[in-house]
Amino acid sequence: MHNVIKTHIAGLYLDFINIGTQSAPVEDKPAIRIINILGLLTGVMVLGIGLYFYSLVPSLALLCGVITEGTAFLFLIYLNHKGLSSITKYAVLGIHCAGAIYFGALLGAVLPTTLMEALLFVFLIGGSSLIFRKNRDKWLMVLIGAVILMEVNDYYHVIRPLPLNPVNYHRFRWWSNGGALFLIIAVIWLLIDAIKGHDNARRKFLADTCHELRTPVNAVFQSVQQAQRHLNNIENKEDAVVLEQYIKSTRPAVLNAIQILNSVIEMSRIENGKYPVNKTDFLVVPWVSSIMDMLAPLAENQHQRIKLTYRQIAPVIYTDRLMVSQILINLLANAIKYGEKNADITLSLSSSPEGWFCMEVHNNGHIPEALQAGLFERYLTTNDNNNDGSGIGLDIVRNIITRLNGQISLKSNPVFGTSFQVVLKDVKSEMMNNATLIDDEQQPATHSFSGKRILIIDDDLSTFNSVKVLTRDCSLIQAQDGEEGLMKARTFHPDLILMDHKMSKITGLEALRSIRKDEVLKEIPVVLVSGEVFFKDEFFKAGADGFLSKPLEHQQLASVLLNMLHKPSVMQ
Repeated sequence: MHNVIKTHIAGLYLDFINIGTQSAPVEDKPAIRIINILGLLTGVMVLGIGLYFYSLVPSLALLCGVITEGTAFLFLIYLNHKGLSSITKYAVLGIHCAGAIYFGALLGAVLPTTLMEALLFVFLIGGSSLIFRKNRDKWLMVLIGAVILMEVNDYYHVIRPLPLNPVNYHRFRWWSNGGALFLIIAVIWLLIDAIKGHDNARRKFLADTCHELRTPVNAVFQSVQQAQRHLNNIENKEDAVVLEQYIKSTRPAVLNAIQILNSVIEMSRIENGKYPVNKTDFLVVPWVSSIMDMLAPLAENQHQRIKLTYRQIAPVIYTDRLMVSQILINLLANAIKYGEKNADITLSLSSSPEGWFCMEVHNNGHIPEALQAGLFERYLTTNDNNNDGSGIGLDIVRNIITRLNGQISLKSNPVFGTSFQVVLKDVKSEMMNNATLIDDEQQPATHSFSGKRILIIDDDLSTFNSVKVLTRDCSLIQAQDGEEGLMKARTFHPDLILMDHKMSKITGLEALRSIRKDEVLKEIPVVLVSGEVFFKDEFFKAGADGFLSKPLEHQQLASVLLNMLHKPSVMQ
């Protein structure tokens, strides 16, 4: 019963604040809602407190002012209902300005002039920011004029304050000051709510845009990877050479687009404080090799080569793989972009028995000393070699390293080049003693998953095709949406589910929650494969066993398949 009442009240509130928005342009609807809220709050408050004051001090000047201002504020709602929002936008601020001047003078004995000036400032400047999208500066001139009028009346007493006895003085003071503070708080609250609304809209726009951009980028990236895998199968060598040249020119452009998308997403997550650390155990060399493979085309385009060296390296580390990948990708991409052509980029790895892990990226470029101090500030770039860097990569790196309780240092001189060194603490894994190094291969191996069933729930065929390329001797089951996926999961009971998030009918997150509530399906490993990086934390909270970001990288997908399906033998 209590919930029904709350729902009914919430419905009435929404119906009220949306009065006049039905036929209004989209851009005017937020302003109309704010005018309705301010009109109701201020009108009811003025009439309630004002009539109470009139019962204490029967003054015609007080009664006329209360009735005029209170009904004027409530009349604004009626004007909005009639579609006259172009009038109410100015009227709400004008009525308030006139009322503040009049009642500031009439109740001058109990209302400090400074409080009424503060109320005018918040209402005119804050209110105009909420209501008007353009030409808000003129309200500053109105504010200055109103303050001058108040000061002039305070000096000459054109409108004389009401005479109050000691008892009424305190009553008037408490209620009038309380009402003024209430209006200030109400406008500030509306400003904060509007800022949050704009921020949420920006985040949604960013997430939707990145998802839409990832879809074509994913298709291109998967096609390039498929073409590269089958390059050696082309009988006509001339055609193979031509295709190889197309691949070499396409991959760097696609990878650069991926890096830009990832940087924008990571920066947005950092700004919104939604950047939790999700630590897992993972093998170092395969992880590093997959990143080097991904960035190799960018280096080749600059006639560079990425060299990996490591000494006494821990085979397994325990940290947030996605965050550390973002650090390494940014540092290597910058080293390639700003390094000298026809030179090596060196990545050195080391670790300590205490659980420290160190990554050092070196190139032959030089960063001027004047730029080094502010290099980690956002939007700062060296602007060397006509590079078009965005200047957000190192800012992201710094924020991630701080979240991981690490340190980053820079050394650069014209003779020895530039080195960025990252030290991460407390990354020692309990699995380290049992793990062995795995040699990286040029291309992902094809693995045998004998008797296993893998369900791929995705309306994008690229995920299914990637799994098909990397697997043998297993059953692949495809579903186009969440509902079909749940039905097939109950029918086939797969050993692993790979699932997208943004699908028709029900989302991947909703499907995941249904799987975890189902007694038959709840133990099946589920890995989300999506470009919706913003929802990564929600995926894990809902019970996801892993997350792969689109566009899919074959090395990472192969690693997940091996980990989730009990490390089967590799086919030769």
